[in-house]
Amino acid sequence: RYGLMRFFSQVTVHRGIVHSLPMAINVGLVTVFLAEGLFNASPNDAWLAGSFLFLGFMVHLILDECYSVDLLGATLKKSFGSALTIFSFKEPWGYFVLYGTAVMLFSFAPPMHSFVEMYFSWDTLHVMSGHLFPA
Repeated sequence: RYGLMRFFSQVTVHRGIVHSLPMAINVGLVTVFLAEGLFNASPNDAWLAGSFLFLGFMVHLILDECYSVDLLGATLKKSFGSALTIFSFKEPWGYFVLYGTAVMLFSFAPPMHSFVEMYFSWDTLHVMSGHLFPA
């Protein structure tokens, strides 16, 4: 917090490059690596942790977009459209680095086919719906 936060606030801008979709992807992928490497999580658990962090990051970005709409005044705030940025010509090299990093991280990530088969199957959906909506 001391020193690092000051440095971070000087080199970044809120709703800048660290507040974008490619950053959310990178945060999720780094979480996969940390979960597997530091905490010895299985590939399925590592991908689950990365998915949760990615989804949490996306919820934050979506809520920021919702906040930039002034419903009472029926206007859009100046910040509208800046939370879910995919690419910006103001910082093209930063976005190229983020996308390149995401491709590199994804190519070295643990296999995810078992995770996809397990969590995106009809059986899992059936079990989850049974827990969420008991009869």
